[in-house]
Amino acid sequence: MCIRDRFLTKPSEKLIWQSHKLPADDLCTENAIILSKFNRYPLIIDPSGQALDFILSFYKEKKISQTSFADDSFMKNLETSLRFGCPLLVQDVEKIDPILNSVLNKETFKTGGRVLMRVGDQEIDFSPSFSLFMITRDANAFFTPDLCSRVTFVNFTVTPSSLQNQCLNIYLRNERQDVEQKRVNLLKLQGEYVVKLRELEDSLLDALSNVQGNILDNEQVISTLETLKMESGKVQEEMAKSDKVMEEVTTVTNTYVELSKFSSRMFFAMQSLSNVHYLYQFSLSFFMDTLFNLITKDENLKKIDKSEPQKRLAFIYDELFIQTYHRIANSLLNNDKLIFALRLAQIKLPLSLHDHFNLIIKPCKVIETKLSNTIIDGKLKYSQLQLLEEFSYMDRYKNLVAHLNNNTAQWLAFLDDPNPDERIPSGWENEEYENSENSKLNPFEREVSLICRDLAIIKLFRSDKFSVVASNFVKKVLGNNILDVPPVDMKVVVEKESSSKAPILLSSAPGNDPSFKVEQLVRETNKKITSVAIGSAEGYDLADKAIIAAAKSGSWVLLKNVHLAPQWLSEVEKKIYRLQLHENFRLFLTTEFNPKIPRTLLRQSYKCVFEPPDGIKASLIRTFKTVLSPARSDKAPTERTRLHFLLAWVHAVIQERLRYTPIGWTKVYEFNEADQRCALDLIDEYLDGMGQRNNVDPDKIPWDALQCILAQNLYGGKIDNQYDNKILDGLIGQFFTAKSYNMDFELFLAPEGSQPIKIPDVKKFSQFEEWIDKLPSVESPAWSGLPNNVERIVRETLTNHIIKKLLEIQDVNEDEAVEIELEEEKKKQEGESQVKWLKELGQRLKSYLSILPESLPKLARDANSIQNPLFRFIEREVTVASNLLSYLRSKLTDLKGVCDGTTQSTQELRQLASELHADQIPATWRRYTVLNITVTEWIADFKKRIDQFTRIMNVSGYQKQGVWMGGLLFPEAYLTATRQYVAQNHMWSLDELDLKVELLDGQTVDDDCFIVTGVQLEGAEWEKSTKLLRLNKDLSTPLPALLCKWVHMQKSEIKKLADDEIFAPVYLNKSRANLISSIKMKRGDISRNTLYQRGLALITWS
Repeated sequence: MCIRDRFLTKPSEKLIWQSHKLPADDLCTENAIILSKFNRYPLIIDPSGQALDFILSFYKEKKISQTSFADDSFMKNLETSLRFGCPLLVQDVEKIDPILNSVLNKETFKTGGRVLMRVGDQEIDFSPSFSLFMITRDANAFFTPDLCSRVTFVNFTVTPSSLQNQCLNIYLRNERQDVEQKRVNLLKLQGEYVVKLRELEDSLLDALSNVQGNILDNEQVISTLETLKMESGKVQEEMAKSDKVMEEVTTVTNTYVELSKFSSRMFFAMQSLSNVHYLYQFSLSFFMDTLFNLITKDENLKKIDKSEPQKRLAFIYDELFIQTYHRIANSLLNNDKLIFALRLAQIKLPLSLHDHFNLIIKPCKVIETKLSNTIIDGKLKYSQLQLLEEFSYMDRYKNLVAHLNNNTAQWLAFLDDPNPDERIPSGWENEEYENSENSKLNPFEREVSLICRDLAIIKLFRSDKFSVVASNFVKKVLGNNILDVPPVDMKVVVEKESSSKAPILLSSAPGNDPSFKVEQLVRETNKKITSVAIGSAEGYDLADKAIIAAAKSGSWVLLKNVHLAPQWLSEVEKKIYRLQLHENFRLFLTTEFNPKIPRTLLRQSYKCVFEPPDGIKASLIRTFKTVLSPARSDKAPTERTRLHFLLAWVHAVIQERLRYTPIGWTKVYEFNEADQRCALDLIDEYLDGMGQRNNVDPDKIPWDALQCILAQNLYGGKIDNQYDNKILDGLIGQFFTAKSYNMDFELFLAPEGSQPIKIPDVKKFSQFEEWIDKLPSVESPAWSGLPNNVERIVRETLTNHIIKKLLEIQDVNEDEAVEIELEEEKKKQEGESQVKWLKELGQRLKSYLSILPESLPKLARDANSIQNPLFRFIEREVTVASNLLSYLRSKLTDLKGVCDGTTQSTQELRQLASELHADQIPATWRRYTVLNITVTEWIADFKKRIDQFTRIMNVSGYQKQGVWMGGLLFPEAYLTATRQYVAQNHMWSLDELDLKVELLDGQTVDDDCFIVTGVQLEGAEWEKSTKLLRLNKDLSTPLPALLCKWVHMQKSEIKKLADDEIFAPVYLNKSRANLISSIKMKRGDISRNTLYQRGLALITWS
């Protein structure tokens, strides 16, 4: 850095650059040096726009021209700049127009004393003072090697250290202007002193080099030397004085360093949110606007006089976190808001508490637990036992296991407590550790430490309540009002939080149109607005004309459904960026979620995300306000209103079940308001076709036709899972029936101990509205036909999502920057070759390698065995597993060498290290279908599969000994192999075999049978005594070993069901994405619709 300052630039030059909008940080200064001394024309990567502002300002007096390849006058601008030597700035150069090849290559030639350059088919006079700057805002733009060899790349992408310096300068300029002015003056003065010393040195060297004869006899030289010595002494004395003043300035500056560091980390936390959702792209200018609004416009800050810098600093420190969260919260989905809040709390967390917080978000390292599965009467899952064992190795939690064993009843009550966060069992705490810990912490840190402890316990035992305790943690660290985000106020967004250059992007789930927010604002403000629906060629032309006209006049433009044209959006964003816009101009864009929306547009936009409120009641209210109307529903016959209500209820249930995916539906289908409107038109058409009458007999309504069209076309046309179709058929058949006009018609099957809700006996639209308003605010999943405890599963899934995404947005370098700085000298002394995270990764790799066997033995193949379908199946499984095992051990060994510092790193190993540290399963490992679990869980699961292969390879007739079907790599192939085996033995046709499954209870296991273990039943319980299905409170129950047998019967009989039977789906895992098979089960007196709606299914891996 000193070498650069001394030889490549002068302090006066730096100050000139900074006066032309160049940020005062080292990265920008280095880039400015490159821009002042390049040989090849620079291609600048500038996502934040800082380089663009600097170049336009710095070269303004040289009449710089600004253009782009999309500009109609591009060639004219290029020709003018080449001829007259003006600088030319070309924007949006993600791709280079070939017309510039000769310019980049500087292919000039002389003709008659003129220097010319051929551009296209023109010969243009070339001025030596011409310079070309090319800029792209896309940090991920790809350029060919040919182009890279002909330009000078200058990357203005902001780094943590450069942003920290920028923020520090901003705070000093606004909060301590006197200190900042001193600092600037001293830098300039010190630069002048350095120049003076350099001149004196040159004079000395010049005098010595020109001396003739004996140097001691030359009085002129001696006099010159004395003069130089005196002047040099004065300069050094002045520099010493300035150094003392600079030390005082540095002392003041250091008080703002921590705030600057946190500011930089906040921005990069915002940047990392793109790992959570593609929509979360934020620009540096967005963050800087937040910062400037706080330090220049905040009314509460203005009340604190600048003579109290410490009070102002403390206020800015606290308020910056709050305002940053509040400005971003409306751009996030509800499930992701807590992720960002936790990340901000982690940034603000004192260093002494980082280990406590990391314990909550870091994955479990225990692969195979030694704890008994009988702890708390076997209520803990295997993953909980692994985490419990890891906790038990820590001083803080070392008494926990013993307390669990000695106080089982207390912990069982805690597991079932509706408010466990308020009643966490006590008595297990390690008092010695707590006292030692508290002695090192201040009161605030002690409180936060206790919340972290509660959060760890809740994560371990009751992860469904994690969000509650996490919210308390966030409030304690960031402030009680941090999560109280006001709803989107479009007037505030337009007037205070957005600008003409930033389009306002209104994003919503499919079927929800947020454009009414803009239309409502237009009515309030009487603004002129042009609205254009995107999707046709005419729409694009209208939109382009509307934008150009509004940009000049300062009116507004609303473009609807822009997700239908993502490629065109890129051009719109570039046009907005290049146009000279009226300050009152605003561009509104409405879109459904679409990952193809350009990142540059997302980054520059002010985003608002709108989600429909959850719940059946909210959906009914929305339907009655936006879809239905008294004029339509109260129209004769009177039966129409109830049919409209039934449709609204069914639509609400269909939408609400999406919240409970994969139990409500196996996947997220795009059911939307358009489906409901089409269904409404269908109902009205049938009723109108029955003639003009005040009443119709419910039995004469064409129920079959309505059921068929609704279930197979309007809603069913989007469903691609046969069991989801059965759920939809059941819902439609349940409500669209003549029985729905009975006075005691129940809208759902009420659980034991609760009252059912019956359809209201009313006939008018307004009466139905009143009834809906009186519905309970707290709903039960039973309203949607689901078990009551399914809500707990949803919350547990949300907790896993929060922790997983929070881990993904961690910045390794940022989290450990302080530790690395503190340990730098220690590493040099001890010869350590890796930082902390690599060391931890090396330990994990060592444990992985220790449990994975070296190899799998090969199966002995002979002429007889190859004829056996079961042998062929297991041979294929073992081959795939063996190859994967060999690959794993090879890569893990290489990576461990990198972590130990004994192996040279490669790009592949760096990528692998990054994925494993983020706890993401590498794509090259995914050679069979598995849930999205942690790496440690994946290794443990793979080890179990290897153990099963080792066991069954040495057993004859392994299928009769019991096979963990979910632990096979390709379980569908196993079913096929057993079927082929039975058909081959009996010379039966494969199409004439039906699978019969029952609980294993002492039956004879012959060659036609195979035993399956490790299966769980969801949605019901399978009674061993009656062999019937029964409804229960638990969502999932483990099944004993299943006896499966292929039975020979007529092909026509296979698909038939007895009256008391039901087809139950068999899925690979809880995601229900892979349907393996279907089996027949005895349902007793429970209706098929009830079982399907409760999510009846067998799960082979959990």
